[in-house]
Amino acid sequence: EMHARTSSPAKCPRLAAPILLGCLIALQLAVLSRRQTTGHLRGISGTPAIAARPGISGISGATRWRAPSLQTVHHPSRGRRFQARASIPEKDKYLDEDRVSMRTKELEERKQHLLQELTDINKELEMKSSKPRTLPCDYGYLAKTAGRYFDLQDQPGPPSNALNMARDNFFREFDEMIRFFTIRLQALFTGRSPREVEEQEECIIDPNGDLDIQACIDYRRQLGNLTLSNDAVWARERNRPEIQTPIVIKIPYLILCYMLDFLFDGKPLERFWFLETVARMPYLSYVTMLHLYESFGWWRRAAAVKRVHFAEEWNEFHHLLIYESLGGDQSWLTRFLAQHAAIIYYWVLVTLWLLSPTLAYNFSELIEAHAVDTYGEFADANEELLKSLPAPAIALQYYMGGDMYLYDEFQTEREIGEERRPNITSLHDVICTIRDDEAEHVATMAACQKQGALVRSINTEKAILFFGATYYLTNQLLTSSIVRSTPELIRALPFLTPFSEQLTPLVARINELREALPEGWIEKLPEVIHDVLPALPDEAVDALVTLISRLPFLIDLF
Repeated sequence: EMHARTSSPAKCPRLAAPILLGCLIALQLAVLSRRQTTGHLRGISGTPAIAARPGISGISGATRWRAPSLQTVHHPSRGRRFQARASIPEKDKYLDEDRVSMRTKELEERKQHLLQELTDINKELEMKSSKPRTLPCDYGYLAKTAGRYFDLQDQPGPPSNALNMARDNFFREFDEMIRFFTIRLQALFTGRSPREVEEQEECIIDPNGDLDIQACIDYRRQLGNLTLSNDAVWARERNRPEIQTPIVIKIPYLILCYMLDFLFDGKPLERFWFLETVARMPYLSYVTMLHLYESFGWWRRAAAVKRVHFAEEWNEFHHLLIYESLGGDQSWLTRFLAQHAAIIYYWVLVTLWLLSPTLAYNFSELIEAHAVDTYGEFADANEELLKSLPAPAIALQYYMGGDMYLYDEFQTEREIGEERRPNITSLHDVICTIRDDEAEHVATMAACQKQGALVRSINTEKAILFFGATYYLTNQLLTSSIVRSTPELIRALPFLTPFSEQLTPLVARINELREALPEGWIEKLPEVIHDVLPALPDEAVDALVTLISRLPFLIDLF
């Protein structure tokens, strides 16, 4: 316009209009060309969106281009609104849905994989956190003087003669008696409790040679916080089914229980050690009397019960070692009372057995049931503290050591496959397991009183069933015997009569295995063996055929 005003006022307006129109047409064609060559909106298949300038909808003429439906979108960087194409071709839409579906599936699979990894990590953390902790030391007094059978540092072998051992024990216990009364007098004059004085002089055994004295003292003090209510124990006994017993047995039982309440009030660990020292005696007396009856030729029908009683005594012995490691035998008075009471209790039960074995078993049932109530109340009343304390080493060795043969022997009232397998992670698990052991003893003592009751360990039943199944299998495979069912097997082996119910599924399984074999499978074995081992003698081949014909079935069966 400035040029037009100065140079050519007449010609400039006429030229400006065509030039401006040509620029607009060129600009519209460029925009149209870009729209046709560009694909989709931004965000789909990685193609940028096409923004249309407001006010431009096409060009005039016969071939007028119609823009697709427009959608107003907000541009975050410019702060203005633009119109963008919102429609997507149908073919590309289906392709995008497939891609989204595949991506969703991949993400779901990855999610499941991560969740499984998280579950495995949680399980590993739980296993590490539940790993049994071991008591850092052993507080047992007798462990220092009499030794421990599981301590490899002790030299095994025959003991010295009785006179030498009695002399040594007398002087040792005499010194402990003087110390016991000295501590009581010192506590009386200083105003402190005997427990506070004894803490400074207690016996502590280091099984590993790297003992943390302070940790042992702290653990011992925590054990001193354990409590037991005598009234709560009697309440448990009143709430459970009463054991039927004659008055001649009930009165000594009540006297013994009330004596324990009086002597060990507020001292649960010493009470438990006393109980386990005495509780071993019945099984020793029963084995003694059964052996005596056998020697006299009076009674042999219950000879197998001696194995059960020995396993029960072995179990009570480990209960004793557990409480001993917790310091239950530290007091001279507790040792004196427990050891002398055990000797008296042994001869009382021997005499009672001579009069009536049923009454002897009944008295033991009462004592064991009282132990179940006592340990149950103790575990419940101190649950939180017991779960925070580690288990003694002897408890882990006995309950989780792997050799559970004798542990299964006294579980006479359980079926095969129902054997208990304790999992020890804390002192609370130890107490609960001991409580359950005592319940097994109650069931065994009750079974011993029944006329015609067959008291037999699970291990014995397993051995008999294995022999019966092996005999039947051998007859099925290697002979032409007519034994083809459980009744026929029992007729051939009458001692299997009490196990007919357990043998029935085993016999059915053997029949299924036999029917699945092709005809003449045994006859083909020698040819195969000769091809593999051509130098093998015929006698060795026959023996190998017999062995091979039995093994697969026994492995599959058991």
